[in-house]
Amino acid sequence: MIAGKLFNEAIAILQQQGFEIRYEHLGGSGTGYCRVGNRQWVVVDVAQPVEEQLEQLAAAIASEPLPAKTTLPAELRTLVKRNPVR
Repeated sequence: MIAGKLFNEAIAILQQQGFEIRYEHLGGSGTGYCRVGNRQWVVVDVAQPVEEQLEQLAAAIASEPLPAKTTLPAELRTLVKRNPVR
């Protein structure tokens, strides 16, 4: 699967998990995720290479239970397994 499609799949799953997504130019300092109060956020650093963005998106996916009947594409499942829950 190409990186752009995998990125879109990851974003869709994160939204199903309840994450709010923001896209910011952070100069390549990094994509990340956090919880503020009862809201979950993913901030995507648009200056960062998509492969690095995907690593952090996978970590965010791993941090929360998957919605029922959600299946991860094989490539995304591999990334999630490499990013254990923190």
